[in-house]
Amino acid sequence: DKKLREIIPVAARNKWPVAILPHPENKFTSKGLGISTDLEEVITEFSECESPHKIDLLFCNNIPVFSSVNIGDIFLLSEGSGKKSFFSQVMN
Repeated sequence: DKKLREIIPVAARNKWPVAILPHPENKFTSKGLGISTDLEEVITEFSECESPHKIDLLFCNNIPVFSSVNIGDIFLLSEGSGKKSFFSQVMN
């Protein structure tokens, strides 16, 4: 994931097609982009692809985001803080 965050923006600026292969260190990227964990499947899909898929890039603090971004307090499934949710604070 760390290396892809450096490479993907450069590839996008230069309009280079990129194939992302499954790797133990790019869990968030693979999951966020729906890339199979099966290397053979990914290579087959890439070789049979007639035109690359175009994707939009989301940046947070100048870093590409490949899965999700949390804004405000994170919702926890536990009792405790008693803080109001982001939406209840905005609406009230």
